[in-house]
Amino acid sequence: MATWIEDSALQKSLIDQMMYVSMRFSRQILHTDLLMDRFGMPMSEIQLLFAASEKDYTIGELADYMGVHKPNVAPIVNALVKKGYIERVASETDGRKIYVHSLPEGKKCIEQIRSCICEQLIQKHGVQGNGDAKNLNKALGTLVRTMKTHN
Repeated sequence: MATWIEDSALQKSLIDQMMYVSMRFSRQILHTDLLMDRFGMPMSEIQLLFAASEKDYTIGELADYMGVHKPNVAPIVNALVKKGYIERVASETDGRKIYVHSLPEGKKCIEQIRSCICEQLIQKHGVQGNGDAKNLNKALGTLVRTMKTHN
């Protein structure tokens, strides 16, 4: 049996689909422009805010989570601290470690963003029933697992 590398039709299809998704995901699926306009912040701040709402992260952990270099995270953190969405908290066990912690205003903003994304899924993509949502969730879950496995 041929591997996917040797299967030119599968290889072409895989690459074509990856390119299609990469070019269109932020505009057609998630509508990042709408989120950025509505909430007055760049996507990097929204992404970091989502991460910080899950658990407390160090700057290095956030950089890994977001797939960016560590020096790029500090300005994003500074902007969100200034907005009152997150705070820096020293580790109780290691004074050298600083964690980013989500504040109530940040959690409130995340809920508003989640609501906006739900509206997008219903209005723009027709995700109405549980079946639609489960199919999309399964496809995205496969994509996320693949990305995490090979990161």
